[in-house]
Amino acid sequence: EVIALCPASLLLERLLLVFTVNAHSFRGAAALFNLATKLTHSCGQCDVEYSTAVPDGGDAAAAVGLFRATRDIAVGRILTTSYLGPAALSCSAPQRRRMLYCQKGFICGCSAC
Repeated sequence: EVIALCPASLLLERLLLVFTVNAHSFRGAAALFNLATKLTHSCGQCDVEYSTAVPDGGDAAAAVGLFRATRDIAVGRILTTSYLGPAALSCSAPQRRRMLYCQKGFICGCSAC
């Protein structure tokens, strides 16, 4: 109902923002994974790591996105992952916040920041 009230330009802006925040690097481009869009960002210890894998035959067209738990996860827990690469997590909180704002359009408020 709210979307129906938005002008087309605002709707497009919102859709692009949703894509930007939720997209994962995949096959040299970006992809949205249905369940992965439910993961919350954290600059601290995360519950889930993302990577891509190419089958043994080396066919990049058959690559898959992999989400792997990094620790035991309690039922009902809100799952976290880093929207930044591993190297960026060693940056200071102001640097990470700047990167997230520039790349993803939000200011991080996680416990590590």
